[in-house]
Amino acid sequence: MALVAVLPALTWATDVYFYNASNSEPVKSATGVQRIELTTTGVNIVTTDGKSTAVSAADFDYVTFRKKVSDGIGSLKASSDEGIVFSLGSDEVRLASAEPFASVEVFDESGRKVAQGRGGKTCAEVSLSALGNGLYVVKAVAGGKTAVKKIVKK
Repeated sequence: MALVAVLPALTWATDVYFYNASNSEPVKSATGVQRIELTTTGVNIVTTDGKSTAVSAADFDYVTFRKKVSDGIGSLKASSDEGIVFSLGSDEVRLASAEPFASVEVFDESGRKVAQGRGGKTCAEVSLSALGNGLYVVKAVAGGKTAVKKIVKK
């Protein structure tokens, strides 16, 4: 009997990339992923066209996700910088890293810190709901690496 857990956060179509620690290129990828099911031997990927693909746990060490978003902040794909994945929602920035975050900070155009997230976990989210429209810079530090991204809140 397989252990199946559906990840509800992946109800939208996204691209998924599987990596092993010894290779910087994905060992496997899938586009238009609708659902990921965890099994006792790895994962089962179900795409929007209903196709299913199994990926063995022995083939990968970590997974990244890229989703095209088109909401309150702008239209762009999630991006990765220094191993830190940035993803934008309507009023938040979501980040993921293989290493725990030491800090996540948001600065306005004048360089003033206007928001921050909690460190210590491999996933972080910073709310932008209290901020007005404009240009912001998100700075994230994880595993001794620093990544900086500019975002525009509309």
